Amino acid sequence: MKVCIIGNGGREHALAWKLHHSPSVTDVYVVPGNAGMTSIATVVNLDWKNRDTLLAWLLDYKIDLVVIGPELPLVEGLSDAIRAEGIPVFGPSQQASRLEGFKSFAKELMRRYEIPTAKYEVCQDVETGKGIIHQWGVPIVLKRDGLWGGKGVTICETFTDAERVLKEMLNSSEESVVIEEYMRGQEVSLLSFVDGTHVLPMIGARDHKRLLDHDEGPNTGGMGAYAPVPELDDTLVQVIVNT
Repeated sequence: MKVCIIGNGGREHALAWKLHHSPSVTDVYVVPGNAGMTSIATVVNLDWKNRDTLLAWLLDYKIDLVVIGPELPLVEGLSDAIRAEGIPVFGPSQQASRLEGFKSFAKELMRRYEIPTAKYEVCQDVETGKGIIHQWGVPIVLKRDGLWGGKGVTICETFTDAERVLKEMLNSSEESVVIEEYMRGQEVSLLSFVDGTHVLPMIGARDHKRLLDHDEGPNTGGMGAYAPVPELDDTLVQVIVNT
């Protein structure tokens, strides 16, 4: 099987390494990849944003499976375009990718289907946002609505910080900001494989999101992670899957 991975980061490097060791895989290509991947994959100097060129290359090389790592190409519909050419893709459709690409969409879907989630409101103007902040109190969580590489969330400890961050977010390219109640506790991520009908969970993992030790500093795309997570037992996993 010939597999092509889209992306050039650590996530894609890990995928390439694992696929390289699979007895079912004969060739691993990475678009655009990076120099550190050359020992385990063929790095192809193509830009996934040049869709016509990429699709022509995939067909010419008779790629059997495409694995899309980053969120942006998924949100922009690359998986749909590749599937339309008859090539299987590991990665959600553009519609399903909205769950990751737009926090307001994800929160509204959870509210509609009564999936437990933190209390939230979506605001498009500063005055409305300030009213919500002062009504709920601090600490409070402000989230940029779009993709920000894991760096779009700010936990505000004071009203002054919350108002400043709200203005900065709405004065940037964001059309809306998700204001969310602050929930204190242990965090765990339970990533799962899904096909629209079945859910196959992986082992739980926990990110270290803050830049500094002791949960201090701004959020980052991730300073590290560990797995498994001791608090996530089989009973809790089943609750999450069923919910």
